[in-house]
Amino acid sequence: MKQSQIDKNWFIVFSVMFIFGIVWAMIGDSSAKIVFAALSFGLFLHSGIKMELNARHAAHSEGAHH
Repeated sequence: MKQSQIDKNWFIVFSVMFIFGIVWAMIGDSSAKIVFAALSFGLFLHSGIKMELNARHAAHSEGAHH
């Protein structure tokens, strides 16, 4: 599988986790829920940045070959 597809899949997974974390944290006051939402946001952000950097790197590599 291409790296871009793997990055996209992780981004989708962490997006769903982040949305779930936000909804779950809004339901109650448990600090564990807020920690989960914060960690899932960090993973969501990391995967988005990684996906963008890999896409730019791939575009740059393609441009160098042509």
